[in-house]
Amino acid sequence: MKRSIDLDKVEAALIAIMQNQYIVLMGVPGSGKTSFALQFSCALGAFDSTLLIPVAKDWTKPKDLMGYYNPITNKYESGVTEFYPFYYSLNQNKEETTTNSFLILDEFNLSQPEFYMSNLTGLADNSISRKIKLGHDTSISIPITNKFICTANTDETVQSLSARMISRCVFIHFNEPHELNQTIDDLIFPDNLPPLLSGTDMVSLFKASESDIISTSLTSEINKLISAFRESSSKYGNGISITPRKYNQLLQFCKVMSVQEYGQSKVLDYASVFFLLPLILGSGALFKSRLANIKSIGEDLSLDDFVKHIDYIINEGEANFEHYRFIMG
Repeated sequence: MKRSIDLDKVEAALIAIMQNQYIVLMGVPGSGKTSFALQFSCALGAFDSTLLIPVAKDWTKPKDLMGYYNPITNKYESGVTEFYPFYYSLNQNKEETTTNSFLILDEFNLSQPEFYMSNLTGLADNSISRKIKLGHDTSISIPITNKFICTANTDETVQSLSARMISRCVFIHFNEPHELNQTIDDLIFPDNLPPLLSGTDMVSLFKASESDIISTSLTSEINKLISAFRESSSKYGNGISITPRKYNQLLQFCKVMSVQEYGQSKVLDYASVFFLLPLILGSGALFKSRLANIKSIGEDLSLDDFVKHIDYIINEGEANFEHYRFIMG
């Protein structure tokens, strides 16, 4: 991407992508989200098993993304997205021998993803069936090695995400713009790199095992931060809900990212930005006090990036009649 990226950021992003079904790359337009997604898939040798779909503004139903069965022609009409042919092709291969595959939904919040992806959101829970019925005895399976990488702008043109969608996603922030003289045409997307491992091996590599244990001290810090979110009191008002799914996402990430390599604070900093920061939504003086307390705890735990984001949310909220939110549309 012609920019300097710290190794720990690359590792954190790789772990988050391989552990979760829905990955949201968010930031201002032109910050490198789409080019990162494409180059990421190329680096894993998945150039030929990646589909880029630009999301349109008026999508409201799954058929806008997936196509539909036409009873007049007795054929499945895939439309312009090529979603159905892509997954039909993936289903012809043995999953244990194939590479990872990626569906890149570009500007996925131009329309409300809860609507046009309504039959896909359950894939965030690995225990459910990955077979998607498309109607008239037509179905596809979404391989466990297939990930949805979604780019999301943070300007006035996009839709806000519901709590239901946020609980299923991991959010990776892109805040640094490209160099002024750089365009996507300058970037290299190698199509001949061999896969590092099979797709199933890659997923297994980043899946926490029973031997991956979070230290007592890191567990204590996680619980301290989560309590600051969830605590309901007269001082801070109603707590911020954290679902078991979101809590498990955070724990799985912390188990796999190397505390020995990067330190406890760095691991928790990434985890809190990826998984806790998007839950912030509230208004009024009590909620501001809650954010100030969360910020103070973040400072005590040396969560530098997390604190920077909290600071930004507080400042933006003060300028918007004490309405504080994770910035998404």
